[in-house]
Amino acid sequence: MKRTLLAVFAVALGVRLAYVALEGRGERERVLDAEDYHQYAVGLVEKGEYVNASGDRAWRMPGYPLALAAQYATVGRSPLATQFGQCLLGALTCVLLVALAARWSSPPWPLAAGLLAAFSMDLVRPCARLLTEGPAAFFLTLTLWFLVDDRALKTRGAALAGLAAAAAYLLRPELGPWAVLAALHAGWRSKTRRAAAMLAAPLIVALAWGARNTLVLGRSVTTTTAGSFNLYGWGVPRTVEERLSGPRWERAPEFAPETVRQDFYSTRVRRYFLMDGQAGNIVKALSVNLAVLYYPFDPALDPTFLFLAPFVLLGLWATREDGRRRLLTLTLAYLTAVYMLAGVMIPRHRQTYAGVLVLLAVAGLERLDSRLHRRAFAVAAGGWAALCAAAWAFAPWLRSVVLALRDRALS
Repeated sequence: MKRTLLAVFAVALGVRLAYVALEGRGERERVLDAEDYHQYAVGLVEKGEYVNASGDRAWRMPGYPLALAAQYATVGRSPLATQFGQCLLGALTCVLLVALAARWSSPPWPLAAGLLAAFSMDLVRPCARLLTEGPAAFFLTLTLWFLVDDRALKTRGAALAGLAAAAAYLLRPELGPWAVLAALHAGWRSKTRRAAAMLAAPLIVALAWGARNTLVLGRSVTTTTAGSFNLYGWGVPRTVEERLSGPRWERAPEFAPETVRQDFYSTRVRRYFLMDGQAGNIVKALSVNLAVLYYPFDPALDPTFLFLAPFVLLGLWATREDGRRRLLTLTLAYLTAVYMLAGVMIPRHRQTYAGVLVLLAVAGLERLDSRLHRRAFAVAAGGWAALCAAAWAFAPWLRSVVLALRDRALS
């Protein structure tokens, strides 16, 4: 197993470093969300304050800016240093996936999990982007690894899982409720006090972050002040406007303080979903967001995701009665629901839980292998891989066809 882990780490790190060398854009990576994280980190280093260029003090979770600030204060502000660190985290994520698969499956499936993760574009792309998806994928996978022996889970293991989940929550606010979900599952599978041990660190972090925001903003915000905006401005109302030719969603007054914007969008969210939103449009928008979340073009075709997709579905069926892997299904269901409601109409969000997709795909491949003769399995898996490669070769034409079908369906 040690050789497998080292081999997967070497391959995964090499793939990620090569991707950064070929696709990394240096300072040009610092745009939109990445620029905002950078501004928060600069504020910490230069002023000792957590604030961005617009004066917002809680528009982003503090985990990623704190990590950037630590880098800026020690080795400088080079984007390459950040990308190298994310390449290391990405390679370690692949190693953790091997270790997880080894607890449930015999060889060669742990190696298969590692290699699929090493080349999965949903796990490779985040290494070059100065965003939270890559680090969040690492800490989510680390949490799953600590919880893998759920029936024999010890208090120490539960506490360590809680620390990893707290780090994930500090990166992305939607992983706070996920930590609660994982803790409840751990308590159900083992003992209630294990759930309490796991929840300790996320709860302490949430209380500390909320107390800080109470002092700074005058209100206890345990996620971000952008939460209501994400539900309204990046969620269903925006999909209805841009994809379903619905009414234009309302914008908050320009340059308004972040608490005013938070209240404005909170009111609009309640009004939209409880009074103004039409049920039919909401259902259509949720369907569109679901399709976009698992859309294989971003904008180029991702043949690795296309290869995994049917085996993920088979893996969900294969593990439906396996309590050891039920948390994978719960994680997929929860995060899919979150990004259907507050998605930004891009597939990037699935990168946070791409490791879960790999593990489910391996379970699907293992199930297929158990039901077919070795030669039939090789033909089936190899044939599907060849079809994915052919789709990648004809990706521009295929994408135009898919977009035409989408426009006809939405018109």
